[in-house]
Amino acid sequence: MPNVAKISSWTKAEYQSLSASTVISLSPTQIGQMAHPEWLLPSAISALSPTQVPSIISSAWSIFDAAWLNALSAKAFAAIPVSRISSLSFTTLSGLNAAHVGALTSAQLGEVSESRWGRLSGAWINSISLSVMPKLSSTFAVSNWSSSATAVLDVAHVKAMTPEQIGALDSPESLSPAAIGALSAAQVAAISDYNYQYLTPAWFNALSTSTFGALSVGRIHDIGKDNLWALDAAHIGALSAAQLAKQSDSFWYYTDGKWLNSLSPSTLGQLPTSAVKWLDSAAIAGLDTAHLGALTATQFAALGSPKSVLRALTPAQIGALGTGILAALTQEQVKVLTAAQVGGLTGAQISALSSTQIGWLSSPQVAGLGAQAVTGLRASQLDALGTNLHGLSPAAFAALPAERLAGLTNLQLSTLTAAQFAALDAQQLGALSASQVKVLTPGQLDGLRNHVQWLSPAAVTGLNSTMLTELTADFSATQLAALSSTQRAVVQKAKDETTALLNNLSVSGIRTQVSAALQSGESLFSYNGLLKVLQDVNASMGSSTLTSAQFNDLKTLTASVGKVLGTDSYLYGITNAVINGSAGNATWTGGTAMHNALGNLDVGRSAYTFDKLIDKWFLGQDLPTWTDSTAYSRVDLPLYSKNGPDDAEISQAEVGNCYMLASLVNIADDDPELIESMITDNGNGTYGVRMYGLKDELLYVTVNDELPGAGTAGTGVSTSGAYWVSVLEKAFVSYTSMVRGDANAYASIEGGNDEAIQAFTGRHMDTYNVARDDPADPVATKKAMVAALTTDDEDVLYASYTIRNSSDGKRELVSGHMYSILGYNSSADTFTVRNPWGSTGGSSWIGTFDLTFDQLWRDRSYVLITDEDAPAGAVDWDRYPMSSAADQLVQAMATLDSGSASAALMAAPTAMDPRTVMLAIPG
Repeated sequence: MPNVAKISSWTKAEYQSLSASTVISLSPTQIGQMAHPEWLLPSAISALSPTQVPSIISSAWSIFDAAWLNALSAKAFAAIPVSRISSLSFTTLSGLNAAHVGALTSAQLGEVSESRWGRLSGAWINSISLSVMPKLSSTFAVSNWSSSATAVLDVAHVKAMTPEQIGALDSPESLSPAAIGALSAAQVAAISDYNYQYLTPAWFNALSTSTFGALSVGRIHDIGKDNLWALDAAHIGALSAAQLAKQSDSFWYYTDGKWLNSLSPSTLGQLPTSAVKWLDSAAIAGLDTAHLGALTATQFAALGSPKSVLRALTPAQIGALGTGILAALTQEQVKVLTAAQVGGLTGAQISALSSTQIGWLSSPQVAGLGAQAVTGLRASQLDALGTNLHGLSPAAFAALPAERLAGLTNLQLSTLTAAQFAALDAQQLGALSASQVKVLTPGQLDGLRNHVQWLSPAAVTGLNSTMLTELTADFSATQLAALSSTQRAVVQKAKDETTALLNNLSVSGIRTQVSAALQSGESLFSYNGLLKVLQDVNASMGSSTLTSAQFNDLKTLTASVGKVLGTDSYLYGITNAVINGSAGNATWTGGTAMHNALGNLDVGRSAYTFDKLIDKWFLGQDLPTWTDSTAYSRVDLPLYSKNGPDDAEISQAEVGNCYMLASLVNIADDDPELIESMITDNGNGTYGVRMYGLKDELLYVTVNDELPGAGTAGTGVSTSGAYWVSVLEKAFVSYTSMVRGDANAYASIEGGNDEAIQAFTGRHMDTYNVARDDPADPVATKKAMVAALTTDDEDVLYASYTIRNSSDGKRELVSGHMYSILGYNSSADTFTVRNPWGSTGGSSWIGTFDLTFDQLWRDRSYVLITDEDAPAGAVDWDRYPMSSAADQLVQAMATLDSGSASAALMAAPTAMDPRTVMLAIPG
């Protein structure tokens, strides 16, 4: 053992000969006397105690290498005086092993210079004790760490750092994904605004979603819109509406649906309207159903263009919208929905709509409703749909609850399709009442045929004679027992006449064809049954001509129809026209400009003639000539608008038939049910129309559902999109061809007077000159007459031969034009006048306006008034008989002394040519 008294002069050999036990025995003072402690061997160094280490001479610390220090025990190492740390070379410091770095105290580490911190590795820093880590100076130590050191910081040390330390990092963007994932919200919040600009989407995506979701509004704003858009779905989904509160308008404007779908639905549903209003329509259209369902009505209303959004949504997306959104849709918004989109609505969504909103649905939109949606319809909503119900697919209609079906109005029922009725089940049909069954059409009865026995016994009592004969073979014993004796007699008569007919037919082929129709379930006294028999007989003729026996059998069949249904019935009328002839059989037009000779059926006539007569009277295929090049095509429109025939929807087009349409305005205004009774829907795209001949005899024509340009080529129309005006106009062309021998052409009905009123109602009109050129003109008397007639729902037309403009320069009266007088306002002393061009008017003319009597009474103008009750045999005229007061007034006016001024002024004009006046069409 070296001489401890001479420690200061020990040689290197003596230092290296020291054993651990010798070092342990040395006092701190003796340790302090060592001139070269750096010569100690590792075994001796490891024996140094915490009390000895502080005594080591100061000059030694600058020359100690890392191996010397690493040989110290941890406790001895921790005892190194703080001041001595700064004496260590960087090489020594950086060469410390993990255990010794971990033994450094915060005080010791505080002596590491700023420059040295910047050179220390991440591994060295990761060796610092976790308890010491948060005590490091953020400004002196942490702020000087290199980006490479930061990049390798481990999770444990990052977790141990304070927010201030994280905020002091020079390059937090260098943190590893694992380290970033360990950051707390407080640590991320401490990162400087300057450093935020260098943080990438990948950096934010590395944060835990809980940390990201806890960031403040300001920190989310600092991320920047590009980084926000580039976040992964998990981190976007962690955002709250509150966090997004400071985003700019441009952020929301350019945000797409994919990004929005990554938000949680609840977050999307909580976004303020100040943000939502900037969302692009395409972004909303890109939302999935869960997110669309989260939108609130307030948010939807705030969108820049809700209509554009609605247009862009798929049916499935429409079906995902919240009921609150749907309940708040405006009429304009409802109208933009396509039939396919409406098809996406659920029952709950339909139930959320108001009756008013349901009423806004067009017929094509209603056609798009699916079975699920229909189940949600309430009674008030069904009322609002009106006749648009006919547009429902059979499958959708069949989903209507039985109690809802029982609440349908007669008009709604009468416009339903045969296919819809055929789709109903026993419970639904069993819910129909007698009054409902009474209005079923032939086409509906045909669709009902196989299920007639599902009607309740009470319901079948509502069937009229024609219906009973059509369904004769289909009633159950219970149903027959419920019929009145008169009804049973009708059924029995139809059965008896069918038996008699089969016995009286002499041609076996015709008997076979009649039997085939019966065996197929058809009645010989139904539209379909008669059509089948006639077509089968026609087909059997081939190239042969009609024999006397065949012709007689056909006459026998026609007579049977008259016996059972009556000779004033539609089916007898058209069957009689085919077999026994009609003035309307003279020519065949078929929509062309050529009027080819046809003629009546007779012995020796060909199958071609027979076929064309069937086509004309049963199938309405003898289309009137249309003068321009527009071809006929099928009309896909409802027969009536949702509330039935409405005078306000009548609109004249290119045909100069203002007198006819003005007449329809009057009829529809007074009694729209009369129009409904005129038209029989055969269920196959054809309509039978009842009219009156010149002697008030009932006449019938059949028209099909084809129009020039599918109704867009200039014929009269209903502005609501219904078909009834076109049906009656087309039927009137056939009528004039039959009654007056006119060419079967729309041009034939141009110019007229009271012919249309007479044809449609069987009531004739008197025409009175209302010129003002007589000083003795009794204006008050004439005014009282017109007012009385108008008030009592009589038909009053006004033939204008004068021109009048309103105060704003728009045309009210034009010359050579017929108007309807629809009402008298006694308080204003004015008459309501309707132009058949259209009730709403145009840019240069007024459709409906009020004029005083003095303004109506102009030179060469006329008033036309009905002068009789309904003819015998007329249908549904309860509201039409002339009131006794009006009748007395008309009679008094007509029988005035011939010498009086009144008689002269009220005389029917002889100069008014009913075939050349009233031509005006919209210019």
